[in-house]
Amino acid sequence: MKPILIQEIPKNKQFYDTCGNYGRSKTNDWILVSKEKGYIESEEEVMGVALHELVEFWLCLKRGIKLKDIDKWDLSYRGNGEPGEVKGCPYFREHKFANKLERLFVKELND
Repeated sequence: MKPILIQEIPKNKQFYDTCGNYGRSKTNDWILVSKEKGYIESEEEVMGVALHELVEFWLCLKRGIKLKDIDKWDLSYRGNGEPGEVKGCPYFREHKFANKLERLFVKELND
């Protein structure tokens, strides 16, 4: 297994308008998370998004959903909200499951 790099970056450094993203390089897998005033502000929320991205990423890999198809969908999305929320999205099921875990995790951290 490759190392997984989780890094917080400024939102304007993301590949598109998102708070979290993931991918692969030759040497490692990576997750990028951005704090955003009014949306993701606390370390707990950053960790929740990181968990979401990790779970979604690995479910997609396990189920044969290609990263190039995910990127194509995300980059072409012109709606409001998250592209993973749209039925017909190649990773819709994986995104919905990752959302559930993210919410549970952040709630647990704040209890």
